[in-house]
Amino acid sequence: MKSKMMLGYCAVFLSALSCFAAKPICQDEIQRILTAGTSDEKIRTLLGLIDHRESLNNADTRNLVLGALISNDELVRIASSTLIEDVPAPFLNELEERLKSPDDEKYILAAMAIKTLGKSAHQTLPLLKRGLDSNDYNMQLSTLWALESIGEGSEVYLELLKVIIEREYPPGPEFNLQCGALRVLGALGPLARPEIETVMKAARAGQVSVRTFALMALGNIACESDTAALEIFEKNLDSQLHVDRERALIGLMAWGKPAKPLLPKIRDLMLDSDKNVLPFAAYAYYRISGETELPLKVLGAILSNPTYETDTIDMLAKMGPEAKSLLPKVVEKLASEDAGLREVAVLALPTLGQNDEQVVTRLQNIADADEDPLIRHFAKRAIKSLTQGEGKK
Repeated sequence: MKSKMMLGYCAVFLSALSCFAAKPICQDEIQRILTAGTSDEKIRTLLGLIDHRESLNNADTRNLVLGALISNDELVRIASSTLIEDVPAPFLNELEERLKSPDDEKYILAAMAIKTLGKSAHQTLPLLKRGLDSNDYNMQLSTLWALESIGEGSEVYLELLKVIIEREYPPGPEFNLQCGALRVLGALGPLARPEIETVMKAARAGQVSVRTFALMALGNIACESDTAALEIFEKNLDSQLHVDRERALIGLMAWGKPAKPLLPKIRDLMLDSDKNVLPFAAYAYYRISGETELPLKVLGAILSNPTYETDTIDMLAKMGPEAKSLLPKVVEKLASEDAGLREVAVLALPTLGQNDEQVVTRLQNIADADEDPLIRHFAKRAIKSLTQGEGKK
């Protein structure tokens, strides 16, 4: 993650900030930056629009914000998505018009917005059939992402999703469509059980990416007494491929207690550093057994290991208050030189801090002074979550 502003950008940033402070807002300058600015300029401008949402009344500005969702720069995509999450109304209001447009690019950008907006865009479900029926790869893929984000209600497309998963594709990126369709089924959980055999077939015989996405979906869909699912997970826990083991564990996290017969294997993986899945195994063990002592011991031991620290913080965040004993170690990561690690720590703290005064103080320091604008924004969100009682109790 880029973290330092080059001195040469200062004049442009100051100009952009003064533009935001002026009345009326300088739409021309905003649009110039979003069209041809540097990555840092675009990120700061997109985040700046959160506090100047009146600028989003301009259709051209909204178009450029949506275009940033498919930027080649991941951080620009995150900034655009963050803006849409925080100021959804201008984008929700025009989704139907965009999805009905004969312009495929308008449809794709609307679908990408739905990926960010999630359930609040459920009213668009009937209009997403067009993307599933399309022969255009980008239309289909963006639609699958939208359906995954909406979740419940997307089961009306189970038959079409099955066709996508079972279709034979030539070598190329099209396998992403199968993975996307499996992610939709996983998001639907028990609502996707009519297609559990489709998921199991993909988990047994699919291309590596398809197979492992099927494993993750299976944990959300399988019934409590599904012995076939148990056998599939067991086989993948024994796999020589790291990705098989990791994604089987992710599936088992979702399945929970029905996976108790696999606890001995999961415990072995949790204690075997050569298998490289320690944080995933520790959290799966906790989810299935309900025990915290051994998983927390393992997670605490690997929290300082660069190989595992990001995934470990993610797992601790999932454990929430059960992992509060490791809160001080997570707070320490706020001082890391690695912006990505600071971001993960900031995002985890609302579930661990529970309005802890020292945590809020540290987050305020990040919100005020971190060199990365995205992290500053996420720290402000975390403070709001903690102080308004939105963190997990």
